[in-house]
Amino acid sequence: MKKTSIFRWCTLALMVGYGVGAAQAANNATGTFKAKITPGTCSVALDSKVQTLNLGQVGANDVQSSTALLTSDDSPQTLDVACTGYPAATSKPTLKVTGTDIGSAGNSLFRDAGGANPSTSLGFRVQAVKNGVTPDWASATYLNKDTAFLALDAGNDANNAKIPVRFTMWCVPGGKGVADCKQAGALQASLTFSFDYE
Repeated sequence: MKKTSIFRWCTLALMVGYGVGAAQAANNATGTFKAKITPGTCSVALDSKVQTLNLGQVGANDVQSSTALLTSDDSPQTLDVACTGYPAATSKPTLKVTGTDIGSAGNSLFRDAGGANPSTSLGFRVQAVKNGVTPDWASATYLNKDTAFLALDAGNDANNAKIPVRFTMWCVPGGKGVADCKQAGALQASLTFSFDYE
């Protein structure tokens, strides 16, 4: 019997609540609005629009260790950045490079597996300077794999930024000696650059 009484009381309460609400005229309305703000997106490309940058060749007799053997200085390169959205004042516009790093210590040494050159001591390095800075390659930063490089000061809009970059080929033989670098044959490195606000 108690169960029936409780059920009737609940039903009555709901009916009364509905009746009172319907009797009043609504003179306002409440709405819920949702939005999501996404960070700006950026694309980056070499301004030369080349897919393959050939640094040339070096004779085996000219190969030395721990010095740049070939450079992209004859064909200066700049990364063009195009972004949508403006970062927060504390956002850091950063550049990263990825590729196969064969270096065992120090700066990344990039090289694709295989190739006609059997040496395991030859590879490429990448340098960069901040947007708007005249490059001094003797002191410019080397980019290491997956390590962020601050391409502009924090909080700056990176849209239309131009980041000078330099590519060099190196012999880093470790314990093998420079003779490992003097083997004939071509080599290459496929690199991917990404730009983001951190």
